[in-house]
Amino acid sequence: MLLKTMVCKMLKRCYIRIISASLHLQLKRFEYDFNYDQMVKVNDKYEFPETIDLSPFVDKDVLKKTLDSENKDKNPYVYNLHGVLVHSGDISTGHYYTLIKPGVEDQWYRFDDERVWRSQRNKFSRKFWM
Repeated sequence: MLLKTMVCKMLKRCYIRIISASLHLQLKRFEYDFNYDQMVKVNDKYEFPETIDLSPFVDKDVLKKTLDSENKDKNPYVYNLHGVLVHSGDISTGHYYTLIKPGVEDQWYRFDDERVWRSQRNKFSRKFWM
C-alpha cells in the first residue's frame, strides 16, 4: 500500500479578548541543554521598543467595539515601557536589579539593592545583556 504525504499550511494563533491596564512580559531565560544534561542560562542580547501595540493580536470583534467606543482617541492596546528586571550572572548564582521609568518624562532610575541612581535609556540599551 502506497501512502501519500500531504502538506498542509497551518497557522496557530491566539487572540486577546480581555486586556489589563498593565502588561508584564517574561522572557524564557533558562533552557535545558541536552549536550551537557543541565539547565543553562540564555545569554542573548535583547532589544525592546519604548512602546508595543498589541492591536494585531486582539480579537477583531473586540477591537472594533473598543476602537468604535467613546474613547476612540486612546488605543488601550498600546503599552509604554516603564521597567525592566535584569539578572546578571549564571543559572546558579547572580544578582537582580531593575530599571524603572516612574513618570512620563524620559528619566530612568536603576534600583540595585539599597542604591538608587539616575540612568539613561540610551546608555543601558546599548549594552543590555540580561
